Amino acid sequence: MWPFKQPAQEQRIASSDPLLGQFLGARFAGSVDIEKVSNLAVAQACVKLISESIAAAELNVYKLNPAGGAEIAASHPLQSVLVDEAYNGVSSFDMKEAVAAEIATYGNSVLKVHRNGKSQVSGLQHLAWGDVTVETISSTGRPRYRWINPNKPGDVQVLTADEVVHLKYRANGKNVGQSPIALAAISMGIATAMEESQGESAENSFRPSGLISLPDAVDPTKFEALRTSFRDKFLGRRNINSLMVLDNGAKWTPIQFSAADAQLLESRQWAAYDICRIFGVPPSAVGLLLFSNWNSISDESRALVIRCLRPFGKRIEAQLSTALLSPTARKEYYLEHDWSDMLAGDQKTRYEAYAIGKQNGFLNTDEIRARESMGKVKGGDVYLQPLNYAPLGTIAVNGQHNAPQVTQ
Repeated sequence: MWPFKQPAQEQRIASSDPLLGQFLGARFAGSVDIEKVSNLAVAQACVKLISESIAAAELNVYKLNPAGGAEIAASHPLQSVLVDEAYNGVSSFDMKEAVAAEIATYGNSVLKVHRNGKSQVSGLQHLAWGDVTVETISSTGRPRYRWINPNKPGDVQVLTADEVVHLKYRANGKNVGQSPIALAAISMGIATAMEESQGESAENSFRPSGLISLPDAVDPTKFEALRTSFRDKFLGRRNINSLMVLDNGAKWTPIQFSAADAQLLESRQWAAYDICRIFGVPPSAVGLLLFSNWNSISDESRALVIRCLRPFGKRIEAQLSTALLSPTARKEYYLEHDWSDMLAGDQKTRYEAYAIGKQNGFLNTDEIRARESMGKVKGGDVYLQPLNYAPLGTIAVNGQHNAPQVTQ
């Protein structure tokens, strides 16, 4: 009775087919199989792009100069671990690639820290996330890590938080990070459901499902035998060219949506763009060029670094610094990826930028050649500067010195 009324009841549709349920208005459950999603072509391409780009960008240890600026700390023990050999014959590239791929997929990655006799970091050993169990110590709330060594059956190691670097994605103060895939479970689940539906259609040679109707009632035993026989003889790849013959007035009626009716191809396309949005990857970077042209592709290449790779890299830099450098050391050293190669542009653009730098006196010939992997030349360390850039009063013009500016 007004003004009171019964709350509207939510209507849900039960369907064994997620795609059919979606079209009929069913609510998606919101759970997603991370392994299935990571096998989707677009998701795999996004993870591959992120992990390989992070690994390719050199991660250096920089030392702050008292006079300002910073330079690579080539003698720092951590520098060789990050740019050369991570641990026991594993390259730094492979280690960083594995770490970035796990963060993008599972939201977590663990490195075991090895130290020398001086307590300096001598190696970072990647521990596959599937082999690690994170436990919380009830008395302190701190995590500990139980690692099953896949190369030594029965070898189980318990590591403290000080013995590992646990890189997390959006942990929100918890001991375990969140998977980017799980955070977008609905969109990822729909994409997976459509791919599975398409795969099942391909398995059945894209022939529609349907029903067999008979004019008379059939004994349940005979009905089950008929259904089993029909499935074995006419469904699946092995029965593509099988001829269907129906007798006794039986009729075949297709009932499933066709790809055209359900606009499945278009839906799959939009699902692919959704996956790119979730990972922050420009679609053109993974081969989706429907809405792209040459100019937009150039802009999207910069967007890949600025909106995706740089934040991803900053997360890794900050967590590695916190775990591997003491508070005192962090006042003098910091970690940073070098994105200059990815932002450099084409050769013409680079050379124009070099010309500006050289003409304005903040790049010399040797520095420019070093950026192009060339050696030094005689006189290459000289900086040039236009005469009209000199301070007032320092250069004589026709025997007269310009009066220097005086700040009141």
